[in-house]
Amino acid sequence: MTKKIHLNTATQDELRQVEGIGNRMADATVRYRDEHGKFQNKDQIDDVPGFSEIRTGKLKKVVDL
Repeated sequence: MTKKIHLNTATQDELRQVEGIGNRMADATVRYRDEHGKFQNKDQIDDVPGFSEIRTGKLKKVVDL
């Protein structure tokens, strides 16, 4: 994937396009954003419940705020 995904506006479907990010992780990311507000930095992805270090690393590479 070459196009960056905007983490604060991405839909679950857009997040699912990231390799290794399935339905559960996409849902958790959107739910976390809805409950805690916009992500202020990429390191906040580490706070999303259920993400492994490998998955957060993949997501951080393809998202913008």
